[in-house]
Amino acid sequence: MRHTARAGVGIVVKKAFLQKFQAQEPVWTEHEPGRMASLQLVGAEGALDIAACYMPTGVARPLRAEDDRSCPSTPHLPEPPLAVLRAQREALCRRLPALLRPGRALAIVAGDFNFVTTTRDRWNKASGEYTGGSDTAEAAHWRRMLPQSALYELFQPEPTHEGPLSLAKLDRVYVNQHIADQLDKRIFSSALPWTGLSQHRPLAFGRQTRPLRAPLEKPIQEEVLSDARWPLWAAAEFHSLLEMTPEVDNPVSRLRPAS
Repeated sequence: MRHTARAGVGIVVKKAFLQKFQAQEPVWTEHEPGRMASLQLVGAEGALDIAACYMPTGVARPLRAEDDRSCPSTPHLPEPPLAVLRAQREALCRRLPALLRPGRALAIVAGDFNFVTTTRDRWNKASGEYTGGSDTAEAAHWRRMLPQSALYELFQPEPTHEGPLSLAKLDRVYVNQHIADQLDKRIFSSALPWTGLSQHRPLAFGRQTRPLRAPLEKPIQEEVLSDARWPLWAAAEFHSLLEMTPEVDNPVSRLRPAS
């Protein structure tokens, strides 16, 4: 009897979000059915490419030939050798550079990569030791194919997968935006709480434009300045700061009126 297991990737997008990209029809491409797909969007403010990956793990099988891509099932290989799994993941990794359009589109690559990139990204629950070093060669291959100058992780430190033996950060989000974008944008990635639906926990990530003026830089309200107690408050705060910064050459002391 032949047993099968299923794999799949998908991207769910709100219609309101799609309406921001109406310069051309969205392009959905399955690069490896069940393993890798991408969505290309183009709008008046620019282009966005989103790629989803699910790299082989214990239910892996040989990547499909062109004439076998119509079958949705994934044949289960009993206890596939680790070298086979690694070769399949590396084969998918080598497809990713072609999906990037540097200088033309912001790219987001996210998914379950089923290997870790540093020793501390996997932790053995029985021994308490970090065991991510077993993926060193695969992590080095990833960096050769996708150096940080081309694609870098939106870092978050928490494990995203709990198995019988270990906790590991298998799920990650990568972007190709220029690092200078962090000057005027808030970039974040965070692991959300565990659920009973999966051994994996979801990740939240985003990029938000910073407000033009930080809340502490807003002008003091007129009603505060007109309060009769305002001069006393300002003088008390000033002398308190002077006591905290006794050095002669500092911005606070230079506010002292000349004698």
